[in-house]
Amino acid sequence: MEGSIIVSQMVQMFLIMFLGYFLRKQGLLDQGFTAKLTTFLLNVAMPCLILHSVIGQADEPNLREAGIVFAVAAGMYLLLPLLSLLLVKLLRLPKQQQGVYAFMMTFSNVGFMGFPLVNAVYGSEAVFYTAIINILFTISSYTIGLLLLHCGQATKAEFDPKQLLTPGVVLSVLAIILYLADLSF
Repeated sequence: MEGSIIVSQMVQMFLIMFLGYFLRKQGLLDQGFTAKLTTFLLNVAMPCLILHSVIGQADEPNLREAGIVFAVAAGMYLLLPLLSLLLVKLLRLPKQQQGVYAFMMTFSNVGFMGFPLVNAVYGSEAVFYTAIINILFTISSYTIGLLLLHCGQATKAEFDPKQLLTPGVVLSVLAIILYLADLSF
């Protein structure tokens, strides 16, 4: 059953992407509209989906499961960079490109299509757990990821904490607070 839901959701997403491609080729969508739509999706729609994942949940918070998800995600984002660095060395990639390849192996962009897919397959409770992972993803990509990108480069990585204050991260933290406070609306 889950397999058919995943296939159905993926087909829907690809049809929407194809429609966007077709409309862009026909000149009905321009770069400005595409940029605004992307901004809307990332800064409004996805954060609202994250917040919706905890608002009105009938079940009491399961701190054990949330803690397990956090611990697994933290371990994953500590282990994957090390494994990816090892792999790029084994592949004997050019030293200047090793950091970029290690970054790509560690941090895939799962949020844009991941949240709607998780919501369709597993429901809003799973979106909450995905939000926990997304917080760790964002923190890791702007810290460890920066170090990976500058691996083998002459320039140093510069971390700006303001980069972590995206609407997705802020709403994810708010969702966790609401979840832990067991507030329902």
